[in-house]
Amino acid sequence: MTLGNFSFASCNGITTLTIPETLKTVGSHSFANCKMLTGSIDLKGQAFGEYMFAGCDGIESLTIQDSITEIPNGAFYNCNKLADVTFQGSFRKIGSYAFYSCSALKNIEFKSTESIGDYAFYKCTTLSEIILPESLTSVGTHVFAECSTLRKVTLNNTVLGKYMFYKCVTLGGYDKSENKALNPIIFAEDTTVIPGWCFAYCHELSEVKYPSSLQLIEDYAFYECNMYLKEVKLPDGCEILGEHAFQQCTSLTTIYLSASMETIKSYAFYGCINIQEIVVPQGVKIVSDYAFAECYELTTIKIPSSVTYIGRGALYGCVKLNQFSYHL
Repeated sequence: MTLGNFSFASCNGITTLTIPETLKTVGSHSFANCKMLTGSIDLKGQAFGEYMFAGCDGIESLTIQDSITEIPNGAFYNCNKLADVTFQGSFRKIGSYAFYSCSALKNIEFKSTESIGDYAFYKCTTLSEIILPESLTSVGTHVFAECSTLRKVTLNNTVLGKYMFYKCVTLGGYDKSENKALNPIIFAEDTTVIPGWCFAYCHELSEVKYPSSLQLIEDYAFYECNMYLKEVKLPDGCEILGEHAFQQCTSLTTIYLSASMETIKSYAFYGCINIQEIVVPQGVKIVSDYAFAECYELTTIKIPSSVTYIGRGALYGCVKLNQFSYHL
């Protein structure tokens, strides 16, 4: 059996749907915007198409049989009542925009997933916890961005995407009564790169445990994680810390920089107003423009003899700085 593109799109008289096992080929948007299609969908066929149920905002639950191993692009785009998804088997690939803005989605199970496309779970605002498998080797941009109630992430994978958890404002959390982080971010060993904007605006991020394998933190990776993140302790093998990486992390009090780092890039700790002391490790050659600007509580900074250049405004606005030492 075959369904072509837009076969039943916007057929608002359809209220229930049974997918037969004989369905082998499906075009795009085949049931898109069927607004009266409600309840549960059991996908028993051998395939389904891109944007197949996009805009079907009455679907509440979904069962995908083990005959299906890939979820196409936009398959459940803006299905904003879809709360429960059950996979009878495992799936290798989740396409771009597959569950985009499924704002009622409570959980998703990743078994042997290898690839997740761009914006796959963007604005899934009820999703609270995810566990990513070791098998995951390809991650698009904005995959879980703006999942505004996401609190806990388990990273068994070593590959991350740009803007992956961007504006996941509740990620992490902090128990004030016990004075401890609730859900620290723990990277899998062999992770080498934290991509740009990956955790930007994760306001409640409270603790990050970096792997010894880490080599690069890209620009804006932890921008404005500003409520509970108190310490940054980079492993010795971290060679590059990107521009604006920890800018406006206003709760930071302590930073330990890597001995492998040659350059502290521009605006790396700009506006980290509660840092009081900075020790730049031997081996660093360049402290770039505005690297520590507007760190208002900074009183002490120690610069090693390896530093040959301190950039424009590097310590601009550090109004309490009273001890500057340069070690020859």
